[in-house]
Amino acid sequence: MHILADSTYGSCCVDEKTAKHVCGDSLIHFGLSCLSATQRIPVLFIFTKPNVSIDEGVSAFRKTFQPSDEVLILFDVIYESVSKEMFENLCSTHPHTILANLMIPGAAAEKGGLIIHGRRIETCTPTEDIKKVFYVGSNERTLLNFLLRLPSAEFLIFDPKTLQLKERRSHVMKLLMRRNYYMERLKDASTVGILVGTLAVESYLSIIAQIRETLASTGKKFYIVSIGEITPPKLANFPDIEVRIIENVDIML
Repeated sequence: MHILADSTYGSCCVDEKTAKHVCGDSLIHFGLSCLSATQRIPVLFIFTKPNVSIDEGVSAFRKTFQPSDEVLILFDVIYESVSKEMFENLCSTHPHTILANLMIPGAAAEKGGLIIHGRRIETCTPTEDIKKVFYVGSNERTLLNFLLRLPSAEFLIFDPKTLQLKERRSHVMKLLMRRNYYMERLKDASTVGILVGTLAVESYLSIIAQIRETLASTGKKFYIVSIGEITPPKLANFPDIEVRIIENVDIML
């Protein structure tokens, strides 16, 4: 048995390449996960079940939303069991509440419904028609992914760790603004670096091909760099690169 504790980008990522370097036959991943499907090795996900009180969240939900409101419950993976318990408590008073179901990579998945970042929603409603979301969790990158997919929805955020209830966090919106800024910088850059990490992301080869095709069509010069840990000395080897696209992470900023 080997204990791998050096994830390059964050604890949510499965570093299957390093696991194969020690001739691993399988891998057990604990805690937070971005749910990226692995390509080289079977993975058992253990999301844990935090012992937290749901009373504050249930109470805040009932005070905020009307019984007739259609509300979607989304969550961090480690709070899947917490979200299910909250949903069961809310069914009697808010019958139009919808709970997203976690889609575990490699497991048999039900067909149909709407898929949003590893969560399956049993509805045919387009994403633009989802107007109210109750988010259970504290991971900002997961929340930011949901905000990008549901930009017109009203988000109410319940953090089971602190029992605090907030609307869209101002610093999350700052991340969105920064992301938009770098997208504008990319339009003006003449030389672009595509950084390919060593972690597992489904269909990453097709993503790289799409990025290359897009850059080539706009006349931009580009480098493809396979990299483990991102450090300033490594990036300094390519001084003419003006903007870098980080591929193989659960979110691009």
